[in-house]
Amino acid sequence: MKRNILTCGRIASMVTSMVPNVYAQSAMVSMDFPDVEIKDMVKSIAEITGKNFVIESSASGKISIMSPTPVSVDEAYQAFLSAISMKGYAVCEEGKVYKIMKKSAAKRECGIPVEEFTVAQGDEMITRIIPIQYIDANEIQKALKLMISQTTGS
Repeated sequence: MKRNILTCGRIASMVTSMVPNVYAQSAMVSMDFPDVEIKDMVKSIAEITGKNFVIESSASGKISIMSPTPVSVDEAYQAFLSAISMKGYAVCEEGKVYKIMKKSAAKRECGIPVEEFTVAQGDEMITRIIPIQYIDANEIQKALKLMISQTTGS
């Protein structure tokens, strides 16, 4: 119990020290989050970035982000995306809301088609629609089902 209070206190003090001009992309922030609950990290990242998050109710676990030197707001957000990705979660943007959910659900719900040469930023998930040529659609469907079942464990 005492450790949780210290962790929450540390997060609150870090966020409070970052409040002036936090949303500016040129602002620098300190990232020292050892062994923090995902929901606490989301709250801190929301304060740092000014983004609105909705968290899947089953989202739990602890993540750590440590940066000995200050980083930009964008770098802090990318570090956050990497950390939750390692725990099996993804962030899906829908308008002004960012939904945090399991990667398997994000693949189904949040696929946003992108231009052919769009490159993902950090651990961002993107969906690319590729027209098939020179192969039967049923053959590619079988191959994709096998790949999906191997990655999701179902």
